[in-house]
Amino acid sequence: MLDSEKLLLRRFVDQGDPEAFSEIVTQYAGLVHFACRGVLDDADKAADVAQETFLKLLRNVGSISESLPAWLQRVATRLAIDRMRRDAYRRRREARYVGDNRRDAHEWQDMYASVDEALDGLDYRTREVLFRHFFQSQPMREIGEKVGISTATVSRRIKAGVDQLRSMLQSPAA
Repeated sequence: MLDSEKLLLRRFVDQGDPEAFSEIVTQYAGLVHFACRGVLDDADKAADVAQETFLKLLRNVGSISESLPAWLQRVATRLAIDRMRRDAYRRRREARYVGDNRRDAHEWQDMYASVDEALDGLDYRTREVLFRHFFQSQPMREIGEKVGISTATVSRRIKAGVDQLRSMLQSPAA
């Protein structure tokens, strides 16, 4: 952790200095919002999650030992993914109440929960690439730039992730 980060955190933790916290928010709000927008497709939801990230910082400020920007980015990304999952769950639940009794829609709803569970079983790096590609329609080149890997690596992770999902979702009788 940089000395300037330590100093700001110490001022806030030891002295309860609200200006120190304000400086932290001012300095890192863009980073946190960018991390949230990388996962969420909605600016308002990203802003909500960014606020939630700084609230979490308030609750955990005394226990941060790593780089503050890294901690903020990690927490913001996790909270944004949680928000995306909650929203997806809510949409699935609402769709059930709508009463769309078409057979194919019903089968997809049943399968969607299994796909979501299988996605949770993947490692973080593979899951992130799949979310960005399939759920956010980001091109492979853009994903590579955002995650810091080559386009070829993105392509390999997508293929490997889809193969892993396919094997997890195949029924034992198949």
